[in-house]
Amino acid sequence: GRDVHGRGRVHRHCDLQRDLAVADLPVAADRAVHRLVFRAGPSHVAQQLRLDREVLEADRLGIGVALARKPGKLPSKTARVEYKLEYGTDSLEVHADAINKGDRVVIVDDLIATGGTLAGACKVVEQLGGEVVGISAVIDLSFLPWRDKFTKYDVNYLISYDSE
Repeated sequence: GRDVHGRGRVHRHCDLQRDLAVADLPVAADRAVHRLVFRAGPSHVAQQLRLDREVLEADRLGIGVALARKPGKLPSKTARVEYKLEYGTDSLEVHADAINKGDRVVIVDDLIATGGTLAGACKVVEQLGGEVVGISAVIDLSFLPWRDKFTKYDVNYLISYDSE
């Protein structure tokens, strides 16, 4: 694998799960968020919507954290969005009061593949009245066709793989 931004290297194996230890993914995702937030200006971002499972750096950034999860995983009233995947449909939920009208939101995930889940996350943020100011990820699978879905967003990732 190569780091397109010159910030380090991940040794490429056949299985991406072996490239980064699971415990390292939240740290790397937080690093991607930092880059996008500071490029946009910290005072211009109110929330991060996390699709990954761990949140480490929210307090240090001084921005809120909202979680997006599969249906039925969040305890309070939720907003739900259904989105298309290459092989069908799926849905995710966000607490209905997690994103306020006018909130500027960075969406965070560990991986950008075909972009279906991220597109769903963008949709639910906008449905709740928020504005997506960017997408941050750890890994980009550049050989998959996600770019056309996100032309209006600032997309930031740390590592790019150009083949399986």
